[in-house]
Amino acid sequence: MIENIKICENCRKTLNNNNQLQYVEENSDRGFCSESCILDFYRPYMEILEKEEKTWREELSLSHDTDHLHLLAENHYLDNVLNSPHEVWKLQLNTGQELFTHISVLKIGSQDLFYIAVCTHYDNEPSFVYYRTITSSPKLLDKYRRNEKIVREKVERISDQNVLAMEIIEELENKKSSALAEMMMNRKDSDIPLEEFISFDKYLQLTLENPDEIYLDEDVDGDRVFIQIKSFVSQGESFFYVVVTLKYEDSSGERYLPVIGFPSLDDELYTIYAKGIRVDSKLTN
Repeated sequence: MIENIKICENCRKTLNNNNQLQYVEENSDRGFCSESCILDFYRPYMEILEKEEKTWREELSLSHDTDHLHLLAENHYLDNVLNSPHEVWKLQLNTGQELFTHISVLKIGSQDLFYIAVCTHYDNEPSFVYYRTITSSPKLLDKYRRNEKIVREKVERISDQNVLAMEIIEELENKKSSALAEMMMNRKDSDIPLEEFISFDKYLQLTLENPDEIYLDEDVDGDRVFIQIKSFVSQGESFFYVVVTLKYEDSSGERYLPVIGFPSLDDELYTIYAKGIRVDSKLTN
């Protein structure tokens, strides 16, 4: 009996034979019963990494790159840094645990930005992301290049359904700039701070999968966009999440690509986006 026991590392709950533990680290004996237990267990590590960046920025007299924080919420940038990074560094902790720092260089206009993600690996692939940040400072970037640089074979995930033509990527980038400017112009200073947007990442996918409302409207460039909105309650506070999507057609059919996604507490901002032609059916994202 003891050989089959399954206990969550965080809540110490014993699982029955029909439930499987979730693992987030390579060769680890730490298993968890749920995603919430994974977050609770690793939250102290995440807080230490946040304090570490703050300390480094103070040492280097760097302010936070608030103008670029919205890029951290873009799924294709996160997918790129995890699956096709320019560099990967392995950090061995005193406990024997290994953390991997993935680095990608983003070309935004004439500027080079460095997207940094600290994560664990499981089965030689990124699993749990502890922390991510973005910076234009090579000096801050060097702080994350520690211990051992590893050679990782770059995996190209190529298929008709998963790869976007460069033309549509460029169009999305242009749309993001104008959509972000519009949102910033209409939002109130008392609304959810931009630097907190990253903690709302999970609501983007939830909104795309099951929106409360969908509207067909025109953006500031006169192009047709679909606006998906969903209400949520977190820690007793109600808010809504908006995702503006662009229709794209290829050999696999129609798809709706996120241009921008953001949370808000402001009912007036909601009325600005909840307009146009109401669409009843769900979209294929």
